[in-house]
Amino acid sequence: MKRLGFFSFLVASILMISGCAYHPGAPKLQFKSIYIRPATNKTFVPQFQALLTQQVAQSFLQEGNIAVVENDEADVTLIIEVGNYTRGMAATQASDTALAKAVALGISVQCSLIDNEKEKALFENRTIFSDIRVLVNEDYLTSEYQSMSELARSIALKIKNSVISTW
Repeated sequence: MKRLGFFSFLVASILMISGCAYHPGAPKLQFKSIYIRPATNKTFVPQFQALLTQQVAQSFLQEGNIAVVENDEADVTLIIEVGNYTRGMAATQASDTALAKAVALGISVQCSLIDNEKEKALFENRTIFSDIRVLVNEDYLTSEYQSMSELARSIALKIKNSVISTW
């Protein structure tokens, strides 16, 4: 009986110790610093590229394991091109089906990540899409305009995840 108790204790100890070897967190990256080139905008959404560039930089800063630096100091360069913006009715008002109660806003970007030392692309023209649903209060255009920062945050998070995930 003592052997069974000792054996159980030994197995439990080994399982607990092996669990301590797991460390959550981001995967080991090939680079430690990134330069985010100001995004280019091929859509009719004014100034979205500036908002997007700021949100992408902010998402990398929040990640904490990659430094956002100037071009000449960076290990890699992220190039972002805003290519497509969509909007459409997601829900209509019960009293008038021609009036939107909620709209769907979508944005599509092309991203490339360039290794500055080797001067080669780690990935090129990767398409990333994000969309959000927005309730329309009184004015459709005001609701759309006020939602641009949320849309930029949404796509910025997907861009950051695409860069730091294993390819």
